[in-house]
Amino acid sequence: MSAHPPRAQVVVVGDEFLVEGRVDRNGPEMARILSEVGCRVVGISVLPDELDALSKGLEAVLADSTITLVSGGLGPTEDDRTREAVARALDIPMEVDGAVESKLSRRSAARGGGPAPEGARRQASRPRGAQLLPNLVGTAPALVLDSDRSLLFLLPGVPEELERILVEEVVPRVRARLGERLRPIRHRSVHVFGLPESRVAVRAAELRTAGHTGFETATFPGARGVRVRFSARGPDPNFLDAQVADAARNLVELLGPRRSVLLPATGGLAEAVGEALHERAWTLAVAESCTGGLLGGRITETPGASAYFVGGALSYSDPMKEDFLGVRRATLREHGAVSEEVAGEMAAGVAERTGAETGLAVTGVAGPGGGSDRKPVGTVCIAAWIQGKVRTEALRFPGSRERVRRASVDAVLSLLLEDLQATAAPKP
Repeated sequence: MSAHPPRAQVVVVGDEFLVEGRVDRNGPEMARILSEVGCRVVGISVLPDELDALSKGLEAVLADSTITLVSGGLGPTEDDRTREAVARALDIPMEVDGAVESKLSRRSAARGGGPAPEGARRQASRPRGAQLLPNLVGTAPALVLDSDRSLLFLLPGVPEELERILVEEVVPRVRARLGERLRPIRHRSVHVFGLPESRVAVRAAELRTAGHTGFETATFPGARGVRVRFSARGPDPNFLDAQVADAARNLVELLGPRRSVLLPATGGLAEAVGEALHERAWTLAVAESCTGGLLGGRITETPGASAYFVGGALSYSDPMKEDFLGVRRATLREHGAVSEEVAGEMAAGVAERTGAETGLAVTGVAGPGGGSDRKPVGTVCIAAWIQGKVRTEALRFPGSRERVRRASVDAVLSLLLEDLQATAAPKP
């Protein structure tokens, strides 16, 4: 059995990701699934709808991977060219599946759109040898093609359709095809506060010196702190889970209180905050200005967040901060809306008005305008309030408006997480 996992690549097709600047979410999800199954993902490519560029890009990818996943370009319009590009890249002819064409035409007619013969014929076309994969959510036929170069999957670009086909069709076929060659991978992460990345990396390396082996480490600097990821590959996922969890716990013990926190097996800061709140049977409320709902959105992405998240306020204006959150007019006048003092009163106000044990607040200048010499663009003030005690910080984040807003969410979640870690959970 080879010690090296099979190579896999992911391709996302669409001009919207190259021209319009839309953020692709399918590529990372496909890569995550392939990695967990046991492949080594060596590339994520974004290719245009233009036929020549798409076919050449696919040809290069297929020459260097055992498993290839492609999303997008399978619809009924003229710019959906993935099928044709694959046929050209592999130098095989196209053919039309008459049964699929009839089915798509009937479905279109039933929805009042007429027979749509051109679109139905385009979607029913496929490279010779490609097999249909069930798509129970949408209309675009997914395909699998077992070529001499690679096991190739063509998947719809709609995330809800793609995710179901990944789980129900792609994963079983990859496992059946590669069997013992697969080397599943497991991760566990630690979020470290108040230390530079270089020192964190040295501390993580000390675990190997102490005899903890069989895992790899990687460090990722963030808005407030550094994330250390422990990874291990092997044939037994349960053993891997225990291995990386043990390494992560040892780093937490090495760094000590208020320095680090073990993140959940799946998820990040928001999930860790949720777990800590759940352990204490506490609730959380948030007050947001510059983040405009991103903080609440991040928290509620976690299933079951209603057990500890009561809600929040979007307090963009000063009157909203005063009237709804109870921020004192004198505080706003003396320190300004973007200040630690106002952030602290926002956090206390939203917690007290909702009855939550904890409160978070964010206020800042996300840009691109609105900054000043004293408070330039990227200035953000955050606060965490826990049962009457508040801690605030003033930070400065570089980059675009969206980057500042995302960094602000990470920062305020880590501030609360650090305080929760330092507050012992009540014994049952």
